[in-house]
Amino acid sequence: MIYARSFIMSIIQSSRLLEDNVCARCRSIPWEEIARPSWYHRQVTELQEFHEQLISSRCRVCRCLARIKPSSLDGKPCSLMQCYAEKAFGLGMGVRRGRPLRSSHLLYVTDSDAKPFEKCIPNHGALGIFKADREYDVGVQRMDPSVISSARVRECVAHCRTNHETCVRKLFPATSISRLRVIDCNDPMRKVIRAPAGCKYVALSYVWGYVSRSSSTQYPRAIEDAITVTLMMEMQYLWVDAYCIDQNDEWDKHRQISQMGSIYANSEVTLVAAAGADSTYGLPGVSRPRRQQGDATIHGVTLLEAFPHAFHAVKQSVWASRGWTFQEAFLSPRRLIFTDDAVSFLCDRMYLAEWERIPLHAVPPGSASLFRRIIPTAFDDTSRDQEAIKARRRMRKAELILREYSGRQLSYGCDALGACLGVIKMLEGMGVYSVWGVPAGNTRYPQLMVEWFHQVPTRRRHGFPSWSYLGWEGKFDIEYEHPPRFPLWFVPFRVLIKGDGENPCFGGNQVCDTVRQVKGLGDRAPCYLHVEASMVDVKLKDIQWTGKEKSHRTIALGVGGSQGQYVTPPSGLYASLKISAGKRLAGIQMLVGVYADEAYLRPGPAVGAIYSSSGYLFNKMLLFQKDGGYYRRVGALKWKLTFVTVSKAVWGEYAFDRKFGHQVKNAFLGQSLRIEGVEIRNIIVK
Repeated sequence: MIYARSFIMSIIQSSRLLEDNVCARCRSIPWEEIARPSWYHRQVTELQEFHEQLISSRCRVCRCLARIKPSSLDGKPCSLMQCYAEKAFGLGMGVRRGRPLRSSHLLYVTDSDAKPFEKCIPNHGALGIFKADREYDVGVQRMDPSVISSARVRECVAHCRTNHETCVRKLFPATSISRLRVIDCNDPMRKVIRAPAGCKYVALSYVWGYVSRSSSTQYPRAIEDAITVTLMMEMQYLWVDAYCIDQNDEWDKHRQISQMGSIYANSEVTLVAAAGADSTYGLPGVSRPRRQQGDATIHGVTLLEAFPHAFHAVKQSVWASRGWTFQEAFLSPRRLIFTDDAVSFLCDRMYLAEWERIPLHAVPPGSASLFRRIIPTAFDDTSRDQEAIKARRRMRKAELILREYSGRQLSYGCDALGACLGVIKMLEGMGVYSVWGVPAGNTRYPQLMVEWFHQVPTRRRHGFPSWSYLGWEGKFDIEYEHPPRFPLWFVPFRVLIKGDGENPCFGGNQVCDTVRQVKGLGDRAPCYLHVEASMVDVKLKDIQWTGKEKSHRTIALGVGGSQGQYVTPPSGLYASLKISAGKRLAGIQMLVGVYADEAYLRPGPAVGAIYSSSGYLFNKMLLFQKDGGYYRRVGALKWKLTFVTVSKAVWGEYAFDRKFGHQVKNAFLGQSLRIEGVEIRNIIVK
């Protein structure tokens, strides 16, 4: 009888477990205690299951946890952690106004207890945890996957206009826009009309793709959705480049493209279509649903998914790879970013996702910082530092902005300058002038930003000077030290921009003054760069090490008596230089890996112009090859003798041939290495 009763009870308990669909581990977690207000950061439980195990589990809580534990964490010792939502969102005491904020909690997964939630939550997302009978000011809120929250969007736009003075694009007054055309969203035919004077409008930033423009009243899905959003925001006019610029009128097309910076800068808000590959995809939350938030309820406590930061989805999007969209987002004062997860608001001061429950006045100013990697913000230096320091910071900001732009793709290479004219104008407002997209520093030691290089060889873009990064496809890199350890003026390196290729002259105006004089000329600017520097003849060699040669010990030197490391240099293109170490050792061959601009750069003679040096410690060179009556830039060299890391003894490091290895090592311990054949020369680069 007792056995039968216990058997029946076990069946009842098993049926309850099946009914609840909650595993023993999740049942044992004190959910009510975790949901109580607490500032503490603590571990909830270990989470060792793989992503597939969690997502296929019969436990509904485990399936919810799978949303925030991606497969990239499989096999790692992971923990489910708890943190205060107010702290995770960066809301400190300094941003509170009035009564204290009522904050809920977040759950996130980390593969290390020491890894901060500031990195885990943006990368993998989180779960908001709260009790249904409590009200919260900060936490995760439920969103409708089928439609965006138009009221929330209007609140964000109004808040920015009222409180963010730095988001105003003062360099682009609305009066500078002429012959502006817009789509009248209230018109049943949605015709393109001449914009009424002083009207407010919404702009669209999207990827055209290969969709044909059939008519002015039949639009692809992305434009149709943008019209719907414009009306939801209680506005009437929408600007879309493909339809509001007459593609058949070359004169008007050129004029409108030249003022696109002003058009985006004066828009009320720009809709960023960061989902899909082209205009046929539409805007998620308008014509297509977004991803459903994962959720679960247990013991009266609700778990609700918070998606990863929109930055990651945008960074991987086709939209973020295109050249024209960089300027569109950079110059827009306010942006609504549409991804497959949610819509997010972004201005220069604030980022807020649709699922985030935060009072607008409490959103921290640094919330938009992550997006600055792909959408830099305007630069407003109000510090009291010396002007030279501020100028150096402005130059550094310009370098970062242009470096990000250089990595974007263009369907037509001839658009490389036109697609960043608005960015260049913004930089001029910062005091950084440029020619052919290359900025010039306005400091005591003015210089063009010619020291860029390519980590990966690329292709030539014709129609632009070879000394400009616009003359090459692909993202450039630039080394920057603040403050500079060995600044450029340690070596004589001067440039002058002229409209012809004759009579190099280095007296008179500074470089930045010359650049200021030619601003606004665009592709009509001078394209000849007259260079005066310490130069040396260089031989470029394509070296393919054989198996036997790879077994030879090649010396890579240390400094100050440290032991050299024996490494095997990789095959590839090298620059051969002759160096000397005192009077006894001369004519030693040094091979330096080339940072080639051109993917199929041929071996042969070249000229190396030293633009930064500190004796034997390190050197940096620009490489030029003869091209008709002028020179063209083909790459760069840089090497350091301050330290050697074997794993990095590849491109840009240095190697000595085996024959002189031990001699150089012994001589170097007490003497300095010098490059032979260095002399001051003048060349003209086109």
